[in-house]
Amino acid sequence: MTCLIKKIINQNKKTEGRRLGQYFGSKFRAGVMYGIFDSNNDCMALEKSLKVYQCARDSWAVVATLAKDVYKQDITIGEHPYLCGHWLDRLLAISGSLYRFALPASVLL
Repeated sequence: MTCLIKKIINQNKKTEGRRLGQYFGSKFRAGVMYGIFDSNNDCMALEKSLKVYQCARDSWAVVATLAKDVYKQDITIGEHPYLCGHWLDRLLAISGSLYRFALPASVLL
């Protein structure tokens, strides 16, 4: 393997790791902002929360797509639906969660 190929592979691994970190970091920040909205009815916090959660969803979409050809289609680690399947399967659930998360915003904003 040439040094250039190794460099490209290592760069992709670093990017994947950052995207996964972006997902969890954004999801955490969205939850904090939603908590601020929930306790203070701060509509700006809700709006920020939705934007950050959308970023989390987008980061997950990139990572899941990259994982498509790496992992099996069904990785089962438990009996619940969220513990089975592929990373891409979670994308639909995350998008649904984002939609439900946005419902209060459609009324308030």
